[in-house]
Amino acid sequence: MLTVRFLCELAAVAAVGYGGYRAAGGIAGVVLGLVLAVALMAFWATFLAPRRRIDLPLAARLVLELGVWTAAAAALWTNGRTGLAALLFTAAVVTGAANATFQGMPAG
Repeated sequence: MLTVRFLCELAAVAAVGYGGYRAAGGIAGVVLGLVLAVALMAFWATFLAPRRRIDLPLAARLVLELGVWTAAAAALWTNGRTGLAALLFTAAVVTGAANATFQGMPAG
């Protein structure tokens, strides 16, 4: 389960980077994609990772995670990758719910 969870996290970073690239195209797209990917990693490390810098209540972390998964799925969906968007969103939400239920906190 944790392997699937980690793959979802990596896929989310790739998805927002891809979305940024597609939004601007060319060198600007590469820069925007990298900036968005780094921003997502910083956000995850600050609020959602196991060794996060800011410890929020479980409910708040779950809401933030849902925002991450929604943004990643939207980046894929708007660029015609509807199947990948649905797969990523479903896998991320299911593993997040299982993690929250069985371990008391989402894995980062």
